[in-house]
Amino acid sequence: MTDPEKQEHFYREVSNLPRKPYPSVEGIKKVMESYDYHEMRKYKPEDFYDDSFIRELDQSKFIDRLYN
Repeated sequence: MTDPEKQEHFYREVSNLPRKPYPSVEGIKKVMESYDYHEMRKYKPEDFYDDSFIRELDQSKFIDRLYN
């Protein structure tokens, strides 16, 4: 990427991303509320994601080392 404007735009967008991208339980709840079917009510937000991969990276300090 050689266009300075595009570089700046990309940098601004990436800098807004969370350093530790755990799933947003609140976001999942909102999606579940928007699909308020009887079947959906028997599930919890935690039933729809697996954060074990990011948790493992976090616990190993891998993510922290990326930013140091």
